[in-house]
Amino acid sequence: MVTHNVASRWNTSKLKEKVIDNSMVPFVLKSEVHIDDFFPIPVGSVQLDHALIKKIKDFIEKNEMTFTKNVSGNGISTDFYILNRKELSDVKKALTDSVNEYFKKVINNGIDTKLHISNSWLTASQNGESHHVHTHPNSIISCVLYLNVDEEEDSILFSNPNSGNMFGNMRFSPYGSKWMQRAWKVQPNNNTLIMFPSTLEHEVPTRAETCKGERMSMSFNTWIKDATIGSIIDNADQLHL
Repeated sequence: MVTHNVASRWNTSKLKEKVIDNSMVPFVLKSEVHIDDFFPIPVGSVQLDHALIKKIKDFIEKNEMTFTKNVSGNGISTDFYILNRKELSDVKKALTDSVNEYFKKVINNGIDTKLHISNSWLTASQNGESHHVHTHPNSIISCVLYLNVDEEEDSILFSNPNSGNMFGNMRFSPYGSKWMQRAWKVQPNNNTLIMFPSTLEHEVPTRAETCKGERMSMSFNTWIKDATIGSIIDNADQLHL
């Protein structure tokens, strides 16, 4: 028993003698830091059939749509329910199907919840005109259908809701990483439908004097009706609309 204790003390002593002082040796990372994009904002897009776009353009030309000037200078149609016109019923159905495909992919709740188009209007912008930063109240998903744009110059800017509060009440340069950017610029193609949460701030920057043609787009909002949302089991927040 005594011999065993002596042997243990001896072995421990030998180990201590072999310990190397690593206090001055720098740590080396085994890999680069990885950053995930948690909680992204879903912005969808789809290229629509040329025949559908032509039908809208023919409708606009035939009806000689009237426009009023926005506070930012661009024009907005006086008709805010264009897609309720009987001549555009098939167009409305195609756009409704597209926005519901986007909506279903985003919520993925296993329930056939449908969105319906509420109001719809046209916007027209000449060179030097813009549209101020705004959201779309009383709507769930908002959409912009681009009928005629300069694909090299025209754009829409989506504001980053986290650019000013990523790390609390601290202000950093807005020109750093993608997480610090004030806005994301999207340059749409003709015949493209862009879909996004109605709470997402966006704007149309001042159109360059070098842009070709007139920028023409159709915007519309959506709402839920004839559907059930929420859950009695989870939060007792089920609602019939």
